[in-house]
Amino acid sequence: MIDPVVLNRLLTADGPVPTHALGITRDDLAALEAAGCRLDDHPQHGLRLLSAGLGCWVDYIEQRHADRLGRRMLVFRETTSTQDVARQAQVADGAVITTDHQTGGRGRLGRRWVAPPGAALLMTAVVRHTESTPVDRLMLAAACAVAEAVESLCEQQVQIRWPNDVLLNGRKLAGILVETANNLAMIGIGLNVSAHPADLNATSLGAESIHVDRLHLLDVLLDRLDFDVRHATDAQLLRCWRARSCLTGQRVTVSVDSRQLTGRVIDLDPAHGLLMQIEQGPITTLPAATTSLIV
Repeated sequence: MIDPVVLNRLLTADGPVPTHALGITRDDLAALEAAGCRLDDHPQHGLRLLSAGLGCWVDYIEQRHADRLGRRMLVFRETTSTQDVARQAQVADGAVITTDHQTGGRGRLGRRWVAPPGAALLMTAVVRHTESTPVDRLMLAAACAVAEAVESLCEQQVQIRWPNDVLLNGRKLAGILVETANNLAMIGIGLNVSAHPADLNATSLGAESIHVDRLHLLDVLLDRLDFDVRHATDAQLLRCWRARSCLTGQRVTVSVDSRQLTGRVIDLDPAHGLLMQIEQGPITTLPAATTSLIV
């Protein structure tokens, strides 16, 4: 059995931790290694966690998130996509699905999401879907949660590009997909952690010299996501978005309902979408589910 206190100390340490300070036994070490953790055990400097194995993700997250998102974890070595699992498995509000690799990862409007095995945090969080939690609000909450989680782990500000992209230094770091079925919403998040994406418009934490274990990132992200989805007010979410939006005041072209519209981004309505002043036209609200940013 993994000791979550010991694992958390290793995950959050800036460097090697003296073994005596951890109070760790050989059995503890054996349990970590059996779970797939990669460790550097230096006789002088102490113990350093190189990566947390998938075998310890369930115990670690479920014990730390027993009363919120993550109270039930499903972890896969490989699957088509975590969104597919969320649809097919008997999961309820509060469940989180993660995988090391997706063979059929997707984003909004059928776009593909590709990441090498072990290089990204790929997850779906399942929450109750009601009239008070429309898709646009869930998309906003997820974008804010990703931005806040990343910023808490580094000293760089993250940007949000409505409706579903999170950027770092102007390049795409993460994407969000929200789907609904059977009174549940499935919040899919793909966040590039270590690999340098082939797409020149994308980036990863590692490519920006930010090194963090995926399990630690998941732990921090679930705390933010639980708060932003369940407890944050519209005003709080708007403050987060306004401070990070890279579109506000910009002239953009969007595709909505088979039409192209050009105008200036004014603001955001958390429940209904982007507010845009159409050129030679009215102020229009654009829902995330049916709108795609072109320019």
